Amino acid sequence: MNEMEQGYSEAADRIEMEIGAMEGVCLDVGCNTGDGALQLLKRWPATKWTGIDVRYDFVQVCRSKYLFATIMMMENLPWLEHFDFIFSRHSLEHCYNVQYTLNGLWKAGKVGSYIYFQIPIEVDGTTNKLHKSPFLDGEECHKLLSEKWTEVYWAPQPTVVEFIGKKASPASGK
Repeated sequence: MNEMEQGYSEAADRIEMEIGAMEGVCLDVGCNTGDGALQLLKRWPATKWTGIDVRYDFVQVCRSKYLFATIMMMENLPWLEHFDFIFSRHSLEHCYNVQYTLNGLWKAGKVGSYIYFQIPIEVDGTTNKLHKSPFLDGEECHKLLSEKWTEVYWAPQPTVVEFIGKKASPASGK
């Protein structure tokens, strides 16, 4: 099992502990080459996956593995209340406008849908040059995520945070 598959498998363990198995239509934000999605499909074969990534070569590899993937920036999601689950592992820090992206992801989820984020934290102020929106601490990350989703699970660690949220009805204020 490669590093990406291992990371997705560990994320799946957390998801199952907190909310059960994923079901329905899932958006994999920053799907890379699809290795992670294939790992999750082994666990949840009835889930329908849509992957997005900005790299053409990654999307082509996904498609060669018979996964549905499309080239798209997370800031430009066209879907409204389409997904039952949104999965994002180490991708939010690559977007240019975090708040705009989170608004789009929130709109893409159905009422009652879940979202999973795993986001790296830049330790000691050292930033990764590939990160367009680095997160310097977990609280900054938590504040942004909990504004849109009702928190189900929150795990800050020194170099990464995990968040599982649920989309409430717009009338509830979230």
